Amino acid sequence: MNSGGFENETKYLEMAVDGSLEAFNHLVTYYQTAVYNTALRIMCDASRADDITQTISATPNRISFRNLRTEKKKTKMRHG
Repeated sequence: MNSGGFENETKYLEMAVDGSLEAFNHLVTYYQTAVYNTALRIMCDASRADDITQTISATPNRISFRNLRTEKKKTKMRHG
């Protein structure tokens, strides 16, 4: 899977919301450094930032994906 800008990232997000583990893993890999750096700035502790990054990266949060999928359906219904 190659990254190709915002449109491609949107496709990966849509695929992840639809349950694609490959797309989820792509997004995790792509944003992992940014997540770590943000966590490090907030926590001021490399070990805690690493824990946070690993927790986020470990497995897709099915509840969040389920919520995103529900919102996606609502948006489609509103906009036809």
